[in-house]
Amino acid sequence: MKSNIRGEGGGLGGATAGFYIGKYGTYAVGHGGIVIASAMTGWGCVATFIALEGQCAAPIEMASNIAALAGGIALGAATGPV
Repeated sequence: MKSNIRGEGGGLGGATAGFYIGKYGTYAVGHGGIVIASAMTGWGCVATFIALEGQCAAPIEMASNIAALAGGIALGAATGPV
């Protein structure tokens, strides 16, 4: 397939960086929020952490996949050939 669109992105380094920034940024926000919230519960912090991770691990993983895809597309297009 050949594209006739001028200015189309496709920077490999930008796509890779965008993927990792989106993926691990989402992990940091999601799991970091769980750690902070469970730390505020005092003596019940371990039980709170286990319960929140059990409930939120799958949605955080799904969100990180979407963020990785979006970040890869965005930075790949931004750093591609002009």
